Amino acid sequence: SIYGIWTLIKLRKALFMRKRHLSIVFGLNISFILGLIAQFGMIYSKVTENMRAFTICLGIFFIAWFSTFTFLNVKNWSELYRYKWTNITLQLKWQILINPNVAKETNKTNWFIRNHSTFGNISFIYKFFGVLHVI
Repeated sequence: SIYGIWTLIKLRKALFMRKRHLSIVFGLNISFILGLIAQFGMIYSKVTENMRAFTICLGIFFIAWFSTFTFLNVKNWSELYRYKWTNITLQLKWQILINPNVAKETNKTNWFIRNHSTFGNISFIYKFFGVLHVI
């Protein structure tokens, strides 16, 4: 309905309406497409008994498989981290009003606040999960 669309337009900057990074969306789609093409290539090369093409397609398939899991992990981690970090910072806003010293304690003890510059950064997450998936 028009009212529903208007409501979504007003809430487009809310947390649940934030768009994902384009690199995650395009990378995930490209790895799916590459995996499908490699599967069809493996089937065709198996039928025509071309083992060299089969080996190449198998290698492409495994690269697509690992990159798919890397992109899925990056996407899910960034959503989880953003949710947890937002939840903690919103709780901290009203707790600071009651006790101003709670911000110092929380900044020292809370893992999500301490590591926001690393594990909240999408380029670091790509490197982290990329290395993790290669190992």
